[in-house]
Amino acid sequence: MKHSEKSVIVTQVIVRVCYVLLLIGVIGLPLTVYKDSIPFMHDFAELNLLKVFGKNFIVPFYLVVPAGYAVLICLDKLLANVKQNKVFDHSSVTLLRIISYCCFYAAAVGMVSYFIIAALRTPLESIFILSLGEGFVGLVVRVVKNVFEKAIEIKEENDLVI
Repeated sequence: MKHSEKSVIVTQVIVRVCYVLLLIGVIGLPLTVYKDSIPFMHDFAELNLLKVFGKNFIVPFYLVVPAGYAVLICLDKLLANVKQNKVFDHSSVTLLRIISYCCFYAAAVGMVSYFIIAALRTPLESIFILSLGEGFVGLVVRVVKNVFEKAIEIKEENDLVI
């Protein structure tokens, strides 16, 4: 097995672990925020996100969870395409497009949340910084998608010439 094949398998395992981690976040977030109302959570004082962020980050988190799962599904499918040697394929471009839209959506949710929280009380700079990061990742994925699209065009033209 070549190094690149091992890398794809390891990456696929990490993506699938992220499915579980996101689910743990979805289920565990209320437990950490409202730990005072859950008897066994009193032992985990360091997990009290309410003291750090307040309750305002819960809604933005749950708004971006579907985009997070969409990205994980697309990454899983992209890795499956790589395993099947279908890299320069229209389906890969579509998956990259979806990933970039999800990143831009998450960035928009973060920005809107930041400005709403800032208007209501002390803003959370971490939400703003995360939003910038999400937007940047969306931009990078968009550029990669455009490169793939052009590579497919060139490949199809070369296939016609031969």
